[in-house]
Formats: sequence, structure tokens, C-alpha cells
Amino acid sequence: MKIEFLYPEVASLFGELGDIDFLVRSFPEAEIIKTKRIERPRFLDETIDLVFIGPMTERVQEQIIADLLPEKDIVREKLENGQTLLAISNAVEIFGQYVETDEGERIEALGILPFFARRQMLDRLSDVFIGKRGDLDIIGLKAQFTQVYKTDDLPYLCDVEKGFGLNMQSRVEGICWKNFLGTYLLGPFLVSNPLFAKAWLEEQFPEETIELPFFDLAVSAYWKHLDDIRLMRP
Repeated sequence: MKIEFLYPEVASLFGELGDIDFLVRSFPEAEIIKTKRIERPRFLDETIDLVFIGPMTERVQEQIIADLLPEKDIVREKLENGQTLLAISNAVEIFGQYVETDEGERIEALGILPFFARRQMLDRLSDVFIGKRGDLDIIGLKAQFTQVYKTDDLPYLCDVEKGFGLNMQSRVEGICWKNFLGTYLLGPFLVSNPLFAKAWLEEQFPEETIELPFFDLAVSAYWKHLDDIRLMRP
């Protein structure tokens, strides 16, 4: 089992170091790779079981897109062939068509998934969130400068119960395509959603021994957090 964390020194805002620690503890026997910004991602050239990339500043996002654009065909092939990749917050946008800035400039992204993002740097969108994926509640926080607009059908993570989705008018949150999972939910996302995390990781890696850290405590905190969000005003 190999897990690659892409650029954790610059792509782990909003407490997503917590998800990195969560994954390390969940797979105690795994080989952990922490790829720095100046390094070539290992998943481009070898088999990596799980790739994780977290939130970053807009400037860093543009730099990472520029770095990966020459490799977009490799990234596309990897994802089409089932690469498991978890992208949190604006890391999702790297894999879309483009990011439109406040000034109307288009920053071309990798062009793999059918959506684009629109920035509004003077109007950060923040909210608490509850979503439904089947019978399972998905919770989290949102803090973002962008809204996402799909240009074609694309499977999603959950339906919105409270808060907003991919954009202010959308009633769905997240992007699920093959083994790619992208979401704007923070928390950290996996730590805040231990029931979903357990189900998703077991689905992705049925042959692995997964030891979710402090699982019973995390589930208790999850139910308390869910109740607290439901009591908040709309």
C-alpha cells in the first residue's frame, strides 16, 4: 500500500493536515510519500494506491496547474484507469476545464472533468453543511472563493440538506468519477465523517487492513456535530 500526499507544505489549508494524519494512522503499514512542490509526483510514473491533495491559496493553485499541464494526458489516463484520488476544496478545480477569475481571465486547468470554476475573491462563501448520500449524513464546513458549474453529467457525492452545493443554486455537493472523489467540505472532511470514511476506504481497498483512529470517539463527535448543525438557523 502506497499513499502519496501532494504538496502538503502548501496544500493543506483549513486543517486538512488532520486528514493526512487520519490516513497515515488508518494504514499503519503503508508507505507514505510526501511530495514537495519542487518534486515530480510519484503517481505519474508508478503505481500509487491513494493520492491526496488538499486546499491551497489561489496563487499556489495556479502554479500547480502550470506544473501539471504538461502531464495532463498521464493524469487523465491514470484517473480513467482507476487511480484513487481525494481532492479537497479548491484542489478539485485543478482537474476541471478552467478557472474564471474576477477579471474574466480563464486559467486553463487539466481539462479532465466536465466543469469549470468561477472565482469571487471579494466574497468568500462560508456555511455549515449537511448532505445525504443514501441513508448516510455527510457533514462539514464550507469556506471558498469559487463556485463550480458542471458542463455535462458528473456523479456527485451527496444531495444538499443544509447549506449550498457546488454553487449557490446547486443542490448537490462533491464530484465522484470512477475512483476520483472531490469535495469542498472541510472539517477535516474524513475526520468529521468517520462513517463515510470507513465505507469509502473499505470500498476502495477491500484487501487492506484499515485501522481508523479513535473510531468510536470520532463517531460520537460526528453525531454531536450533526445535531449541532441541525439546530443552527438556516
